[in-house]
Amino acid sequence: MQAAYRKHYGLDAVRKSLAHFLVGKTFRMLASVTVLLLLARVLPVEQYAVYIAFQALIALLDVLTSIGVQKVLFRYLPELRATGNNRAAYRLLFYGMLFRLLVVSLLFLAALPLLPWVARVFNVEEWIWLLPWYLLVGYLRLGAFWLSQCLESLLWQKESQYSMAVGGAVAALVMVYLAVVGELTLERVVLAEGLGESVALSLLVLSWVRRWRQDQQRAVGDSGWWRENRQRAVRYGLWSYLLSQSSLLYGSAPNRLLAAHALPVSELAILGVADSFMNLARKWVPTRMLMSMVRPLAMARFAATGDFQDVTRLSDFVFRINLILLGLPVAILTVAGPELLAWITAGHYPEAGYLLMGFLLVLATQGMRDLLELMVQALEKNPILLWTNLLQSASLLIAVVLLPVVGLWGLVISNLAGTLAANAIVIARLRGLGYRLGWRLDLTAWIGLHCALSIAVGLAVEKGMGSPSMAVVCVVLTYAALLLLKPPLSRDETQVVTSLMRRRLVARPAEPKSTPSLGAVQD
Repeated sequence: MQAAYRKHYGLDAVRKSLAHFLVGKTFRMLASVTVLLLLARVLPVEQYAVYIAFQALIALLDVLTSIGVQKVLFRYLPELRATGNNRAAYRLLFYGMLFRLLVVSLLFLAALPLLPWVARVFNVEEWIWLLPWYLLVGYLRLGAFWLSQCLESLLWQKESQYSMAVGGAVAALVMVYLAVVGELTLERVVLAEGLGESVALSLLVLSWVRRWRQDQQRAVGDSGWWRENRQRAVRYGLWSYLLSQSSLLYGSAPNRLLAAHALPVSELAILGVADSFMNLARKWVPTRMLMSMVRPLAMARFAATGDFQDVTRLSDFVFRINLILLGLPVAILTVAGPELLAWITAGHYPEAGYLLMGFLLVLATQGMRDLLELMVQALEKNPILLWTNLLQSASLLIAVVLLPVVGLWGLVISNLAGTLAANAIVIARLRGLGYRLGWRLDLTAWIGLHCALSIAVGLAVEKGMGSPSMAVVCVVLTYAALLLLKPPLSRDETQVVTSLMRRRLVARPAEPKSTPSLGAVQD
């Protein structure tokens, strides 16, 4: 078992995967930023608002079609690989993806007769002819995303990241060309995205088959694993399905759809810009970007050792890195949000500046939520999450009440209140079951202090010099200097980060004392 763990999830395996992970994520980020800037700057406001509604519908269908299979794959693929049961892992991946593809295909077909009603409710009747085509794009996108996450669970970062990066690059390049020749319209955006998603999905399938054929140990393991663990896996999948449906009314898609129904097109477009940048940030902050590395590592390590503190230490470390990276844009947007968004969107959406700052604060609380879910999933205590998901969904009612009073800020307030309350309940339940989190709150407090001091410096410069650009520069320099003077990391965490940067990690899971643990409680 230890040999299989070291081979597939040891520190040396992580180091090798990390390079592909970072390169692929970087190119995917560049493609995503390119598309976002093009659409915000070039696409007419009315068409951009329709595009935002289309995206929200696909995200909602993603939740509705979350039947629990994907969560089962994320939970048990790392466990099977870490314990050397390759045959069962490959079978689970193949049949799991096949079953989900069948169910999702049927559900997407069932949605077609409802499109006229959907278009009427969300004020996109003028573009109803395009909606079925965007459903096809969404179908391809979800398939590629699911498969890429499964490959990431096996730490096949090269195959997963590069395939998605190439698909994103194809879509971005087509849109750049259309913008240059002055032909970037909503229907052509849908065509470009469909082409990119098709390329990504094709490359992912080919990479999956190639890695399977190259694995000389693919037949090693117990083919009867599913029979012995079927009840356990099905129970886990059913709870995962309930959890996904219980959070149906929380998040980006419900926010957009509520705004599409209740607000003018101009405000929906403002929300679309702020929410798109927030979703972009969500993809690249560690609690999401590194989740494809953190989840399999945590699950594999927990399967190999059974030590819950391994999961909490890793989660605490990732959460603080998350806050460090979010602290800088929050400070910048607090000081010069409207000016920055006016420059980015060619003067179309300056009002999105402060709104984006608010959503980034929500994102910080969601980062903690993601890591708490990881802990609960490792323990297979999914019932803990059910009631808190329902609480988060119910927070949308706060937004319904606040939208006429404070506008789009009602969404920020409701999302923030729902997530904070849900996180507090999960932490209390874990403690009640005897699972101590042991997070370094003292180190977390330093991040808040660094952010507050940077904001104070930026506001002082803005008031004294009247230059938003100079204020932003001072915020960046102050924040960086404070992080260097007092990094919010323990000594062991600093050693691990330094080793990763120098590419000198050595896999020693059998000798934990010689290898610093992420999130260790030493100063």
